[in-house]
Amino acid sequence: MKTSRFHVVLPVFLVAAMSIALIGCKRNPGSETDPNAGTATGEDVTKVDDFKSDPSPANPNDNTNDPSGTDVDGPASRLEAQLRPVFFSFDKYDLSQESRNTLTDNARHLRETPGFDIIVEGHCDERGTNEYNLALGDRRARAARDFLVSSGLPASRFTIVSYGEERPFEFGHDERAMSQNRRAHFKVSRR
Repeated sequence: MKTSRFHVVLPVFLVAAMSIALIGCKRNPGSETDPNAGTATGEDVTKVDDFKSDPSPANPNDNTNDPSGTDVDGPASRLEAQLRPVFFSFDKYDLSQESRNTLTDNARHLRETPGFDIIVEGHCDERGTNEYNLALGDRRARAARDFLVSSGLPASRFTIVSYGEERPFEFGHDERAMSQNRRAHFKVSRR
């Protein structure tokens, strides 16, 4: 039985709409009218604004966020900036020579910074079903991870995740944009 695109898109749309509605209806826990709103006991509530996307200080010499006086997030940020994504041809997960060269450079950076684990994200362009793209993204992430492991890095440092077409790097419907979305991307996580 063939599923129409409507039946695939509708559940995603409904979940997104409900999430937006819940976020919009949530009371501000720090409001002046009710300082304990959002908690039954009055304990502190962590807000989304309390988390920064880049936890390292803007000034590398400013260690005010780190009580030990060392820049603990600096090496992770630097490592993530050094790791370059690899790109794939349409509907493929085999590594080109250019991708192998990029992964060889990435492996060198990973050997130089052993204290971090890596999340290998698999991504696809918008063509194909969600299920197909999730599977293809997984194969792309595994191909990149397997190359890095074959270069001597321990498999235990890597986690695989596939986002399929859900997190495009480049918005657009032309080949240039879609070629940027067919990738394996690397994120650094602390052990």
